[in-house]
Amino acid sequence: MWVFFGDRERTKPVEGGASVERECPSCQQSAIFREHRVVKTFHLYTVDIANHGGRHVMVCCSCGDAFVTDEVAQKTADEVDQSGTLWGGAKRALDQAKQAADAAGVTDAVKRARNTVESGARELANSPQVASSTKVARETAERLGSDFRRGMDKAGAEVGKTVDDAVEKTRGVFRGLFGKDN
Repeated sequence: MWVFFGDRERTKPVEGGASVERECPSCQQSAIFREHRVVKTFHLYTVDIANHGGRHVMVCCSCGDAFVTDEVAQKTADEVDQSGTLWGGAKRALDQAKQAADAAGVTDAVKRARNTVESGARELANSPQVASSTKVARETAERLGSDFRRGMDKAGAEVGKTVDDAVEKTRGVFRGLFGKDN
């Protein structure tokens, strides 16, 4: 079985990047050089897995050759954009699941539950009668359970929907690559 994998480089112009006119060492013409960002992409078969190794270069507008010049030599590679890769898709799906959990109020439900328990514990500690304290503890536990269940039900539904969407998108990619459902 053959496994095709490797790296490919892609060059994109930097919006608002440096632009200078000078003589090109390759084509020997006076040309405009524009700043570009070069990113390496690891691929398996035709699927881009992850981007890595970003750097800045100046590209000759006449011949297209790229050079590291004084304008970009000191620039450090910022975080490599993963959009359009399998890694980026997985990261985006996890971010969406986290946002869905936050939107569903899981964080708020846990905070309310903690406050309810702390409040109930204070009431229990300050109560002069054991019967009254037991009642407060039972009511507090019931409120805690109810708040927690509501938050978890809502969060579970949102996270489930986000995961289902990510699975469907992944299946679509595989259908496009291999012509069948995996």
